[in-house]
Amino acid sequence: MTLPVSPKLKEVAPDIADAVLTIDRAVELALKLSKDLAAARENLAQAQGSTGISRSALGIKTSAGVTATRQNQTQVVNLGDQSLVTQPQYGGQLTATVQVPIDLSGVLKAAVTQAQYQELSAQIDLKRVQNDIVFNVKNAFYGVLRNQSLLEVAQSDLQNAVDRLSDANLRVAAGTVAKYDVISAEADVATAQNALSQRKTNVSIALSALKSTIGLAFDERLKVSTTGAVATPKSASSTILLPSPTRLVDVVAVKPKEEQKTTIVSDPLQINESDFSSLLSEALKNRPEILREEASIAAAKRGIMLARQSLLPTTSLGYSHNYNPNPSGLGGQKQSGQITFSLNLPVTDGGQARARLQSANAQVSLAENNKRIQIDVVTLEVRQTILNIEQSQEQVVATSQAVIRAEEAFNLARLRYSAGVTRQAGVSPLIEFGEAQRSLAQAKADYVNALYDFNIYNTALDRALGKNASLRK
Repeated sequence: MTLPVSPKLKEVAPDIADAVLTIDRAVELALKLSKDLAAARENLAQAQGSTGISRSALGIKTSAGVTATRQNQTQVVNLGDQSLVTQPQYGGQLTATVQVPIDLSGVLKAAVTQAQYQELSAQIDLKRVQNDIVFNVKNAFYGVLRNQSLLEVAQSDLQNAVDRLSDANLRVAAGTVAKYDVISAEADVATAQNALSQRKTNVSIALSALKSTIGLAFDERLKVSTTGAVATPKSASSTILLPSPTRLVDVVAVKPKEEQKTTIVSDPLQINESDFSSLLSEALKNRPEILREEASIAAAKRGIMLARQSLLPTTSLGYSHNYNPNPSGLGGQKQSGQITFSLNLPVTDGGQARARLQSANAQVSLAENNKRIQIDVVTLEVRQTILNIEQSQEQVVATSQAVIRAEEAFNLARLRYSAGVTRQAGVSPLIEFGEAQRSLAQAKADYVNALYDFNIYNTALDRALGKNASLRK
């Protein structure tokens, strides 16, 4: 059964406590929920239907029919004092038909063989997709763990920068260092804060990629566990960045140095769900991709009715009028007309309708799966664009403050250069002044980039919501 939308964990795996996912369960769920795997299954079903249609051409077909005819008048021939009816006004006919195809040229068998090879190709492709999904899920899972570990590194780096800034403030108050050291430490804190913000975004993006690969809803507050996922080579020394799991993957020459607690990774970024739901509803209503897939579903459902046509009765009603200026023969008439009604009832069609119906149902499921894919694409695009806007706002503020600090450092360096002194003995005032000038230029460039990133992301949100699709020329 094709899922109309990507489900939440509680709908497909209620046994997972607090939505904490291990790598093995992630693979298991992906093999059930993957959109790519669903598409491959429907492609196989279509190929099987095509094989059935080709086979039906070799099957026996039977039908029954009835025809009723009404002439404009009864045709009578007068022979002396006797009248002979040559054509009654009303007539009828019953027919039964049996068709047995004889494939003398082998074309029908060749079509069956071709369809069977195409079905085999679809079966093999299904295995390929399944093989890729297992890898893609594990790859996405490790992407989450990697970015979480890098986030922890960024958190540690920020704490170290804050400690250095605190120490610099104390030293300036004691008169042992110059104010420039505080400015430099503040710049390091700002840099570390920016790096931490980016790492949080990366974790959020990695979790979204994992949900998409598995086939879960993007609003699922997913948590993943390192249990059974992370292993270290025998020769590797113990590390504090990647905690050893409670159960290791059985791979060659891989063994943990020591057991550590399991790490649980969750999304560090949260957006306003009310605002997000409102924007997402607008996007799903306006995006041409969604509207296109809805039209495809409607067309595919019409195809189900067409698939049954070989077993549906057919009727026809006709009228013909003849004019003969020189009638000849007995009972000849200059003008004659008739009304004909026919009804044909197929009895067997060699399995054609069943095969066509299978193929048509697969087409509907494929169209519904494509809509699900597009819904997830649009949902991810809207969510990611909102996060990009929020991050770019933070970057504009951070880089504007960095420009202020860089200008202050530049002014101090210029004063020292004018006085011929430097912060460090043996360092040329010109070199220190040049470094301050380059830092100021870089800070201004960072601000310009952040400002225009903010504007670009706002434009991208309009695109994600489908606003540009409704513009009139």
